[in-house]
Amino acid sequence: MIEALEHQRAHSVGEAKPNSRLCKCCGYQIERSQIKLCSQIEDLSFLGFGYPLYFAYMKYAIILIMIQFITVGQFMLIANYKSVIWLAYPSKKVQEIQDVLSFTATLFMIGFMIYFRATQAKLEAFCDIKTHTPADYTILVKGLPQNSHKEELEDVIRQNLDNVAKICFIYSNTGVVPNSNVKRQSMQILQETYFDQNLFSGSALVSFNLKKQKEDILNSAQFSVFHKWLKLILHLDFNTDGLIKFGEGEISIRQAPEPTDINWKDINGWIEQSQFVKALDIILNWILLIGLLILACFDEIKTGKDRNIWALIVVPFLTIFNFYILPRLPKYIIIRKHFSWTQKIKNKSEKYTYFLTMLTILCIYFFEGEVFWLLLCNSILPPILICIQTKYYYKQYLIKYKSADLDQEKLNKLYELPYHKIWRNQSFLTSVLILTFFYGFYMPIGQIISLLGLAMFFWADKYIILRYSSIKHQPSPLLSQSNYKISQFIPLIYSCQHYIRSDDVVIPIIQLVFAIIFNIIPTDLLSSFIWLQPNTTESQEYSSVQFQEEYDRVNPAIQHNAVSLFLSQKKKMTKYVSLQILATKNTKLKQKTKNQISKQLQKVEHQIRQLEIKLEKREKNLLSDQSHISEI
Repeated sequence: MIEALEHQRAHSVGEAKPNSRLCKCCGYQIERSQIKLCSQIEDLSFLGFGYPLYFAYMKYAIILIMIQFITVGQFMLIANYKSVIWLAYPSKKVQEIQDVLSFTATLFMIGFMIYFRATQAKLEAFCDIKTHTPADYTILVKGLPQNSHKEELEDVIRQNLDNVAKICFIYSNTGVVPNSNVKRQSMQILQETYFDQNLFSGSALVSFNLKKQKEDILNSAQFSVFHKWLKLILHLDFNTDGLIKFGEGEISIRQAPEPTDINWKDINGWIEQSQFVKALDIILNWILLIGLLILACFDEIKTGKDRNIWALIVVPFLTIFNFYILPRLPKYIIIRKHFSWTQKIKNKSEKYTYFLTMLTILCIYFFEGEVFWLLLCNSILPPILICIQTKYYYKQYLIKYKSADLDQEKLNKLYELPYHKIWRNQSFLTSVLILTFFYGFYMPIGQIISLLGLAMFFWADKYIILRYSSIKHQPSPLLSQSNYKISQFIPLIYSCQHYIRSDDVVIPIIQLVFAIIFNIIPTDLLSSFIWLQPNTTESQEYSSVQFQEEYDRVNPAIQHNAVSLFLSQKKKMTKYVSLQILATKNTKLKQKTKNQISKQLQKVEHQIRQLEIKLEKREKNLLSDQSHISEI
């Protein structure tokens, strides 16, 4: 029980204290300082760069809705005050003013989106400077020779790549960590013969002494210009590997993810999968995106003032279904394997966003005139559902009534706080953002509802993360960037709805052209050109940094040995430090005793001098008395 509670504390959210005790099963630090609810989002960078960017994305969504409300929403709210919660067409005079304001709102949105992309890059750079992680020093290498012994291959890597600090090989039998002690022992024996049994996958994680040395290697690699521009313009991620010379041949390299972000379960499938499978999954995502754009850009909004009783009953249950059940659907239609968890949840997040938004639009189309009720449920219910924490209370029930017969490993797993689903929550935010702009044009009150809901979402999710969640994987900035790229289609959706509903042609077409251009230009290049990014070169060496996680300690194939070695090294280090402290204390005690004795000696010497002075005076007095007596 005590070990399980310590394991829970080791996996809870908080900054690890220096020289903290370590968990016996995973090597994580137990003592952690609790993060305050009012802390800055940059303080969460130790959870992975994805979390500060996630909360920054929430602020971005709130500001984007505020831009729409300030420019055109408040005018429409006053102009249609008689039909606040109903969809209504404005008069011709109001429509003319609205056309100009809508065009202005689109320009402000585009400008703010470009600026936000630059602030995202700055925040990422700031978190990178603040937090030292193994990924700052590491690259993933593929295509290594598989017919060598481990020691020989290490020597070959160090001969071809300068300043290598550490090498973690990836094996083809990595799956889940063994559960029982017997399996652990057999795995420990197997680890020593991986290369002899041809289980080496040909890939490795190579860490360098300095970050600059890693960056120099990546900069020297030859990357496909075609794939680079496909990623910048169309956001298509086919192959981001670069080639460098290695001996007489070439090897593929890329930036390595964080240790806990590696998807060890699918890593071998990712190494072996073809470009066709990648292309098929990307085409599926594009089909869903095009379907969403067609539905959002050309769907005819129906008006109505008859209250639909069925909508009042069905919509709240639909929101609960969308929040708990619908997120399970994308995993069944993900075709490709992913090397990192961030890439996997990014793929799930995109599909979930498309499904959620399309389902909500179809629901509104079916329940005519109930846009207000659906926006209200979509904005207000999710923060409430986040705070309910059903999984946490279910675990508490199992701990109380079902934990008696569990072994230590399963008990540790049960005591872990529920994992936070950042991809689901961020997708829900993106969907609410799209729906607000889709229907906010004719229902400005929906913008106020969305602002209230997003503010509740921000604080509710931050509280649950800091107090009732554990973070299993450290998400990279890729997840936030993916949702940002989806939100880039908002000006296009907004402009299409304006063009369909407006009696004028000129202003809506100009607005639509600006929105299309914005979706074509690479905003990453544009934002980096306008706002210069800070240099994030690490000055510390790899060996001098104490990392919370390392690649060998999370690699299922060698995890048991790595964690045991890490714990023994920590114990030796702790013992050495304790001896140093004790020696220092003894030295200080000796010095203190010496000082006390010296002070006592000085005091005694002072007393002796005083006595000598008194004796001299007495002798002088005696001599003077004797001389006086002799004279008489």
